Amino acid sequence: RHGVDRFIAVSRAVADLLVRDGVPAEKVSIVRSGVDPARFRPAPVADPGGLLRDLGLPGGLPIILSIGALADHKGHRFLVAAAPSVLARRDAAFIIAGSGPRRRRLLRDARRLGIEARFRLLGFRSDVGRLLASADAFVFPSLEEGLGTSLIDALLLEKPVVASRIGGIPEVIEHARHGILVEPGDPAALAGAILEILERPGAAREMARRGRERVLEEFSSD
Repeated sequence: RHGVDRFIAVSRAVADLLVRDGVPAEKVSIVRSGVDPARFRPAPVADPGGLLRDLGLPGGLPIILSIGALADHKGHRFLVAAAPSVLARRDAAFIIAGSGPRRRRLLRDARRLGIEARFRLLGFRSDVGRLLASADAFVFPSLEEGLGTSLIDALLLEKPVVASRIGGIPEVIEHARHGILVEPGDPAALAGAILEILERPGAAREMARRGRERVLEEFSSD
């Protein structure tokens, strides 16, 4: 810390952590991560049928999408654990895009839970816009998160969001206004929130609309 004039934190949660770790509060400023609204222009075309076909999944399934490194702190194992409860009520496709060291574990968990027919790990993808545009819900089940730019991307594209109430995420999403927040590491809560989005599409669309407005007002690169 010696010789550093200013620490930039991407959220209040990160700023508070720095101060607790001994950084003088007067040396900490918050500059939230921002996304370029033009990043997805022209707007990506939603193609859920094509995406499902490419992945060998039946047409017409609602798509539950998560994007992020396959690392423990991203909490994808809890999304996998939530899937059976969702599938008991609604047929759906669970898709995770990203690469990382926990790929084999997630596949093993999916097989153990009997959901492999509706579960796909895509690895790294460059067509994030297409994936988000085609999704019915974006799930961000992190156990730790400074802020979450893929979450902001999803809101920018007006997707209904389920996310953990952890780190900087509540600074982006007000529960039940811009998306649904659940306690981290709780598969039952995740499943309930996903079902709420699937079963109340009008309310989900309204939350997504307000989420996009919030991103444009407070989380743009400008």
